[in-house]
Amino acid sequence: MNTNRLLISSAMLTALCETRESDNLSLLEPFVRTSIARSTELNSKIDKALVISHLQDDFAFSDVPVAVLDKVLLRMEKKNDRTIRRTSTNENEFILLKDLSSERLTFESLQSRAQDELNCVLDALLDWFETGSPKLKATRDKLIVWLGSFFESRGVDILFQFDELKGATTTNTDAINYQIGRFIIDTKEHNSTLFDKIVHIAQGMMLVSAIYIDTKPATKFLTQRAMSDVAVFFDTTLLLYAMGYKTESQENATGALFDLLAKSGAKLYVFPQHLREIKDILYAFKWRDGYDKAPFQTLERLEQNHWTSPEIDSEIQFLETRLQEKLGVSVYNGNHYIDENGHLREGAHAYIDIDGLSEHIKKRIPQYEKSFDMLKNDVDAIGSIIALRNGMVYETVETCPAIFVSTNYSLIRESNYFLKYLAYKQRIAPSMSDTDLTTILWLKYGFSDQSVPRLLLVQHASAAIAPTDAVLNKFFQVTKNLEERGSLSPDEAAFIRYDIYARAEIASLCGGETSAIDDTSVLAIRDRIKERYEKETADHIATLKNEVKIEHAKSLEAQKQINSGKIAVKAALQERNRAREATISAKAELLDNINETAKLKATRVTSAIIFLMRAILVAVAIFCGCVSFYYGLKTTAGILTLVLALISALSSLTLFIPALNALEKIKGRINRALFDRFYSKEYAKLKKQIDILDKAQK
Repeated sequence: MNTNRLLISSAMLTALCETRESDNLSLLEPFVRTSIARSTELNSKIDKALVISHLQDDFAFSDVPVAVLDKVLLRMEKKNDRTIRRTSTNENEFILLKDLSSERLTFESLQSRAQDELNCVLDALLDWFETGSPKLKATRDKLIVWLGSFFESRGVDILFQFDELKGATTTNTDAINYQIGRFIIDTKEHNSTLFDKIVHIAQGMMLVSAIYIDTKPATKFLTQRAMSDVAVFFDTTLLLYAMGYKTESQENATGALFDLLAKSGAKLYVFPQHLREIKDILYAFKWRDGYDKAPFQTLERLEQNHWTSPEIDSEIQFLETRLQEKLGVSVYNGNHYIDENGHLREGAHAYIDIDGLSEHIKKRIPQYEKSFDMLKNDVDAIGSIIALRNGMVYETVETCPAIFVSTNYSLIRESNYFLKYLAYKQRIAPSMSDTDLTTILWLKYGFSDQSVPRLLLVQHASAAIAPTDAVLNKFFQVTKNLEERGSLSPDEAAFIRYDIYARAEIASLCGGETSAIDDTSVLAIRDRIKERYEKETADHIATLKNEVKIEHAKSLEAQKQINSGKIAVKAALQERNRAREATISAKAELLDNINETAKLKATRVTSAIIFLMRAILVAVAIFCGCVSFYYGLKTTAGILTLVLALISALSSLTLFIPALNALEKIKGRINRALFDRFYSKEYAKLKKQIDILDKAQK
C-alpha cells in the first residue's frame, strides 16, 4: 500500500472526526493552549500576536489568521472548564482564567519523549547505513529526509501490513529505501523495543498528515480557477477595518482575509450604498463636533494620526481609487434585484421576499429600527446577492457566484435564518462573517510550513494527540476505502476538510452537546439526499408506482430475484475474500521460505569460511612451533630461544581470544552480505510465482 499524503491526511482526519468528534480547528486547540501557557500570565489578557508567533516558531503553523485563532478561542470559551473568558465582543479580547502550566508541562514531556524515540531510531539507522552501505554517505540530516519520505509511502504497511513491507524492500531498485526497509525488518525480528519506537513514529507521521494539512502543489483546477468566478462583496465596517481607519489589530485581522481572497483569484466589490456609507462616516468624522445626525463610527487611527480636514476631503474624493489600489476592491455597477426605478426586476419576486426580510431583521435586531437607511442598504445588498445567484443554493465556495461578507454577526444570523440557510444544511449562505470565510479559506488551501521536514513535526503531533486503537482501526479502514476508489485529489481533500469543519461548527453552536443536534442532523441527511436525487428519480418513482398497481405479482417476483441476487453477490464477495486471504497467506509463506533458505545458506557458507580461517591459523602456529622446537634443542642458545618462543606463544595465546572476537565481527559482516545475496537469488527464483500472487491479490 503506497499511499499518498492527501489520502493519509483525509483518512486520518476522518478517523479522528468520527471517533473523537474532532476537526481541523479541534486539532489546533492543544497547540493554542500550549502557546497561551507560554505567553500569558494568569488573569491577564491573551496577546493574540504572541500566541500566533508561538504557533509559527514553536509548532510550524505559518500565517495563522487572527480570525482562525478567534474561532479556536471562542470554542474554548464555550467549554465548561472556564479556561478563558471574553471581555470584548468588538475585537474578541480574552482573559486567561485557568493556570495551564500543568498542561504545558505534560505537552512538553510528550514532545521530549517523542524526540527521544526519534533520536534512538536515527542513531540505530545511521549505524546500519555506515556498516552496510557506507557508499551512500548517510548523515543525520539526510536520514531525517529519507526516513520521513519512507514513512509517508510505507508507514501504513509498517502499522497494518508488514508482509507488504517485506515484499516491497527485497530488491535493490532503490538503495536508500531498500536499506531502510531491511533495517525495519531486522529490528522487528531482533529488537522489539526499538521496533515499538518505529511504530510510534509511523503513527505520528499519520497524525502529522492530519494536523499539518498538505495541499501543495495546488491542482490545475485550484491554480487556474479557484475562486475566479466568485464575486465577494464587503460591508461598510469591514472596509473601514481593512482601510486602516480603525484599530491596527482590526486592520491586521481583515488583512489575512484579503490576502487569501487575492491568492484565490476572487473578484472583490463594494455596493454603491456601502461606499456612500463610508463617505458619510468620513464626513461625520470631519465634522464630528457638530454633525450629530450623520452615520458615525469612531475612526481611531485617523484620530491618532491627527488627520486634517484637507486630508479627509482628499480621502473622500479619491476613495474609489484608494479601495482599488490598497484592497483590490471595485465599486459594483452590475445588475441588482431592483431596477433604476426601485421595482423588482423580472423574475426576482420568485425568490426574494424583500419586505419579509426587512421586517424580520427590524424585529430581531433593535439597531435597525432606529436607522431606516442602514436597514435598506443591508437588505438591498443581501437581495442583490440572491439575485446574482438566481435563487440557487451552493455547497462549495468555488462554485458560488456571489457572497456578502460582514462583521455584523447578528445580521448574518437573522438573514440566513429567514432565508432558510440553516447551519446544519452546510451550504454557502448569501451572507457570511469575515471570520467564517477566513477560516474556510485557510483550512481549504493549507497552512503547514512546508520548509520544515515532516519527520521533525512528529514530536508536536504526538504530544497533541494520542491515537487510540479505535482511531487507528478507523484510519486503516478509511484509507483502504479511499484507495480502492482511486487516488484522492486536493479538491476532494479540501472538501473533506471543510465538510468536517462545518459539522464541528454545528456542535460548537450547540455548546459541544452533540445530543442537541440529533434532530437537525437527521433533517440534514434527509434534505441532502432529497435534493441530490429527487430530480433524477422523480420520473422513475412514478413509473414504479404505476407498475406496482398494475403488476403487483411481478414486482414481488422481482423482489425475490433481487434478494437472490444479493445473496449470490454476498457469496461471491466472501469467496473472493477467501481467495485473496489464501493468496496473501501463500505469498507470506513464499517470502518466509526465501528468508529461511537464505539464512541457512548464509550460515553454512559463513561457518565453512570461518572454520577454514581458524584451521589455517592453527596449522601455521603448529608449523612454527615444530620448527622452533627442532632447531632449539641442538644448542644451548637454541634452548634459550625455544623457552623464549614458548613464552611468546603463551603471550600470543592471551591475545588470541580478542582476535576471536574480531573473527566474530567478520563472521557477522560476511553472514549479512551472503544473506542479502542469497535472498535476492532465492527471490529471483520465485519472482514469477510472487508476481502471479500479487496479480491475483489485486
